[in-house]
Amino acid sequence: MKMDLFDSPPLQQPKSTARAEGRSLPFSEDGEKGVLCSLLLSPRDVLDLCQIKLRPEAFYAPAHQILFNLVAELVDSNKAYRFHYLKDRAQLDAIGGPAYLSDLFSFVPSAANADYYIDIIREKYLLLQMIMTSNRVVSDCYDHHEEVDALLDRVEQQIFSITNDNVQTDLRPTSAR
Repeated sequence: MKMDLFDSPPLQQPKSTARAEGRSLPFSEDGEKGVLCSLLLSPRDVLDLCQIKLRPEAFYAPAHQILFNLVAELVDSNKAYRFHYLKDRAQLDAIGGPAYLSDLFSFVPSAANADYYIDIIREKYLLLQMIMTSNRVVSDCYDHHEEVDALLDRVEQQIFSITNDNVQTDLRPTSAR
């Protein structure tokens, strides 16, 4: 059957997610482990860097989010972290148990490269946010029931919210000239 230029091709559902296309969402397990190990080795210094560049939800693995939030809570309250604290809060198993925590402690030899790992996680999180926002935008475009200009304004706001929510703050002092 010959198709005319103006004939419509058969309708197909658009693939709207990375998983539908056989792709995995961006994240770096090694980056997350590098940050968490650095955080365990040098809690105050690394937490300061994390609070400038990361949000807790930037950790893709739920266990890593739990551990990050817990260490941040302990450091902010000036409490030393102890493994029994995780057990008391019934979170030790949620992060992989004592063996995982022990392995995590030795993932990197020092916290010297924490900034490198933080940048990896931040980059993957921004990519994930862009994918999620793009999927919402595509869906909104297919389902739009409003003026196109209003939809365009909403799309712009969604895109700008990625950058506004993730602006990197640089708190390093500038040298006097």
